[in-house]
Amino acid sequence: MFDKLEVIGKSVIQHGPNNNRVYLMKLHPDDLEGMIDYLFRLAIAKGMPK
Repeated sequence: MFDKLEVIGKSVIQHGPNNNRVYLMKLHPDDLEGMIDYLFRLAIAKGMPK
């Protein structure tokens, strides 16, 4: 299974079972507030340790 590229607001993240991580690929300034919390919650929900 491959990782998924996803647009959150105007930012781009990559996540999935291939690397078992959540990567913030591109952070748009408009998305700064709340992005870290969103990424943390996504990692917990997907069972990703990193």
